[in-house]
Amino acid sequence: MLRLAPAAGWFLAPAARFLASAALLASAALLACAGPDAPDPSKLSETKNIIQPVPSRKREDMPSPFTNPNKEPPPPRSEPQLPPDELAATLARAETARKVNDDLEASLALRACANKVPQSVRCEGELAVTLAKMPRHRYEADYYLKQAIAGDDPALTADYYRRLGDALSHKGMFDEAITAYQRMITRVEKPSAADYNQLAVALQGRPPRIGEAAEALGKAYELDPTRHEWLRDQAILYGQIPNKVAHAITLFEQFKTKTTDKDLIADTDHRIEELRALLARGIEAPAKAPAKKPPKPTR
Repeated sequence: MLRLAPAAGWFLAPAARFLASAALLASAALLACAGPDAPDPSKLSETKNIIQPVPSRKREDMPSPFTNPNKEPPPPRSEPQLPPDELAATLARAETARKVNDDLEASLALRACANKVPQSVRCEGELAVTLAKMPRHRYEADYYLKQAIAGDDPALTADYYRRLGDALSHKGMFDEAITAYQRMITRVEKPSAADYNQLAVALQGRPPRIGEAAEALGKAYELDPTRHEWLRDQAILYGQIPNKVAHAITLFEQFKTKTTDKDLIADTDHRIEELRALLARGIEAPAKAPAKKPPKPTR
């Protein structure tokens, strides 16, 4: 006996009919709450840019205090400095860490007194030297190096300025490194040959100051006359300065009497010939490379 098929609406099982009815009711409720401008759920696949992008904001407008030390300097100086006793204890803690080469511990300690009001020059200088050795702290290190050299404190030692000068030189900040080495020299009773040589190397990073570099090398050689390469370097520098070419020739001649290296003697003879030819043509400032290449900046 044939049976007639049930109506289409009742072909579904009871549970399925219930779920379908609930979905329709939920969709209607959403449309009622959203208002006339809300998109039709059945057409979501055709609707574009439902969620509008948030406009970008400048860093100073962002609520987060965090910055990237490899791309951004610290925020402007604002917080109050530690009390004197706490500051002294913090510097002592950082010094202990530095002596055992614990750069992380030293930097953590020094952040408590860096970028505060009033400035602690020593705190920021020690932090700058530490950060300059650490990767991914480029802008932060540069910031504190500049802040440290911009200030001064009579209590700061020659060793402090030697280390600060080295960090500045390696960063390619030669004007600031020169200042640091000059302060270093004024803080020792008897500057060493190495002190003047460090100053000379930094001065060679600034081509307009190669005359001062030659003078510093001269002082270094006077203090240590066994370093004959300094005599040669001094001659090379003077050979690049107007009205100093004849003096450069004299220094090269002196250098020849101090070495037995045949290659260096041959090179020196060649340089003397070039300088004499320039004098004969009335040219007094040949273009030569510096005697010593300044250290490359670290990245």
